[in-house]
Amino acid sequence: MIFCNIPKKQTLNIFPQSLETYNLADANFSVQIIYSLKGIETIWDEASATHNILMKSQFLSVLENYPPQDMRFCYVIFYEKLQAIGVAYLQMFHVKVSEGIQKESAEEKQEQLCMWQSLMRGARNWILRRADFNLLICGNLLLTGEYGYRFQSQISEKQQIELVRQATDILPSILQKDRNYKTSMLFYKDYEVGKHTIVEQEMKANNYHGFLMQPSMYMDIRPNWKTFDNYLDDMQSKYRVRARRAIKKASELQKKELTEAEILENIADIHQLYCVIAKGAGFNAFLLHEHYFWALKKYLGEQFKLVAYYLNGKMIAFYTVILNGSEMEAHFLGVDAELNHEYQIYLNILYDLAKTGIYYQVERIDFARTAFEIKTSIGAVPRDMHCFMRHRNSFSSALLKFALNYFSVKEKWQQRHPFKDSPAATEIETE
Repeated sequence: MIFCNIPKKQTLNIFPQSLETYNLADANFSVQIIYSLKGIETIWDEASATHNILMKSQFLSVLENYPPQDMRFCYVIFYEKLQAIGVAYLQMFHVKVSEGIQKESAEEKQEQLCMWQSLMRGARNWILRRADFNLLICGNLLLTGEYGYRFQSQISEKQQIELVRQATDILPSILQKDRNYKTSMLFYKDYEVGKHTIVEQEMKANNYHGFLMQPSMYMDIRPNWKTFDNYLDDMQSKYRVRARRAIKKASELQKKELTEAEILENIADIHQLYCVIAKGAGFNAFLLHEHYFWALKKYLGEQFKLVAYYLNGKMIAFYTVILNGSEMEAHFLGVDAELNHEYQIYLNILYDLAKTGIYYQVERIDFARTAFEIKTSIGAVPRDMHCFMRHRNSFSSALLKFALNYFSVKEKWQQRHPFKDSPAATEIETE
């Protein structure tokens, strides 16, 4: 598929400066393409018209200044005549599938495969290890949820997706000219299933392929949960006993919320513990910058928390949260894998996240993806997310289909329902 050519530029005279913008299909609208937020923070925040910190320059500047490996950024500001009416956030990311795939598990190695299965697995791995992609992502790889664009209230949902789609159609040609970045495919990330029929229609009409990502995990904080004990009281007996047993196992651990200076002082230990989790995943798309957590604390202040766990004075785990208005983002964490089972560290982190959300009286906690079953055991529920993509050409399409088969391996797991008013457990097959 060939992306659109670079459209005609125009100059907008917006006092006290003149801006170069690209015309969109509707002559009333144009877009300004920028590769850094420096100097445009105020106009970005005003145009986005959002209180969501994860779409504001305050957070996005952290990523720009301390980016994950192989990631660059593109910022789009939409204008209706002379008025800035919205923004789109895009990440340019080179996916090295060969580096992202981790070694097969011991269980998988020991699995007895027939000759055909062995040949198919070998062929798949051979292709995957040679499949690299330049992605242009409308959204944020570090988050779950809709973080691709925001518009002012007078712009309808239909008009929003039309404008963003028109902008992303012309971006590959502009990026190749400005940044020598050849886009392999466009990727629209994370739309909650059932809530965005207009987006789905627009994507399908413009040859985007829709698919389901692994579900995002959320927990709504009930109004009666004023303390962690209120939360435990709402649990069925066996889940309440399990929680107290896990908490008792971790009683030897000391916990401390770190200051900006303490995060910087312990930056190497924090990054090492993070890497244990990141590199242990079946597929790891990126590694965070070593100073990412310190920068979050520096830029976000009390809206960012890093809590460390210590055993005999040594840091053995940590978790991070971003307080985002009525929601709390359970962000990245790190755990000493050798001590995890003995002290039930990961499970205790989940309970501490619930405790933190209750303490700050947020309405919802975003637990992100992965570890579905254990997260549902503490009260999180899955929500399916739609993504959409479009390929440059048939060869990329073929490789991508193999990659998607790898990324979207069907996984059977039991959805737990820990609360007294919950239905029975159900088996789920996740893409």
